[in-house]
Amino acid sequence: MFSGRKDKMRMITEDESLPGHDHRLFEVPAQHFVSFTPLEPPFPDGLEQAIFGLGCFWGAERKFWQTEGVYTTAVGYAGGYSPNPTYEEVCSGRTGHTEAVLVVFDPAKVSYAQLLQVFWEAHDPTQGMRQGNDVGSQYRSAIYTFTPEQRAAAIASRDMYATRLRDAGFDEITTEICRRADLLLRRGLSPAISREGAERILRVGRDRRLLSCRVDRSRLTLVSGGDLRHACASACASPCCAVRSTGSRAAADPQSCDESSHGPHHVRGRSVRRRDR
Repeated sequence: MFSGRKDKMRMITEDESLPGHDHRLFEVPAQHFVSFTPLEPPFPDGLEQAIFGLGCFWGAERKFWQTEGVYTTAVGYAGGYSPNPTYEEVCSGRTGHTEAVLVVFDPAKVSYAQLLQVFWEAHDPTQGMRQGNDVGSQYRSAIYTFTPEQRAAAIASRDMYATRLRDAGFDEITTEICRRADLLLRRGLSPAISREGAERILRVGRDRRLLSCRVDRSRLTLVSGGDLRHACASACASPCCAVRSTGSRAAADPQSCDESSHGPHHVRGRSVRRRDR
């Protein structure tokens, strides 16, 4: 039985997972609210896909849609067991998913290595089952790869960043690197946001200035504009702001994970501090 915060600090087994649902329980918008590009396949020929988990997806997605060469982004849940979970089910820690971002990109304009750089620099990959004050297995750091080349690049970049972090006095990277996990999309903007608020988000997003926000259960609540450091009342490790998004599922075979990078499944969930030097 899951009874509290400590239970969410470990990765569940498939036998412990919720049964899920046989269909998606909500509608996903046809297009991205900022870029006006589709959120689901088919995508134009020549584009490639990547999936990254780096904490609260509302802020994480922004980092990628602002990257030159990215065609579209969407957020949802990846790496878990329960089909078509709801936001509340994922946050219970009983589906096995992590919040993740789908990145569809043009490799002629931005390389996968450049996206990996955005990923590593946008969060703290040493924190196990959390990002800052966002606690639980749904906030674990993860990379889900689509090709052997992506997998090799992800592992090489992890090893390089691990050396730099170690030299700076941080603990080991806990990022899990697994073969592709389908991304279960999350719904778009919360109905709690008015049309006026949505239009304001769109204007700000086009200008690449972001509204601070916080995620209150499944509701996205606008707080204020301005300084990104004041974003996200849940105090993500990275400045967590937001604008629109999507989201909902994914299931990865745990056996397909790189054992040396399986991180959060084998690391105690904890707040990781810099080592005393």
